[in-house]
Amino acid sequence: MKFMLTWDVPPNNTPDAVYRFLATGGPAPKGVKVLGRWHGPRNGFALIECKDGKALAEWMVQWSDLLVFNVYPVLEDRDAGAVFRRVYKNRK
Repeated sequence: MKFMLTWDVPPNNTPDAVYRFLATGGPAPKGVKVLGRWHGPRNGFALIECKDGKALAEWMVQWSDLLVFNVYPVLEDRDAGAVFRRVYKNRK
């Protein structure tokens, strides 16, 4: 399943978060495939794919001392359309 992972860096954590990222590259653990990752000055987001939420949780825990996370399951158009049709088919 695909997820959008967003993060914010509290101002006091910015230097430590930057140094850790530069030192490690922020690699994802086994089981998490990074489809893309984008960074702002104090925030960012990644599109990831994983079958096991434990691997995603592991990655978040590794950074939870410095970053604040949000995770959203996301669907491509075809799959989202199927969900919307199923949910809204009798609502009009």
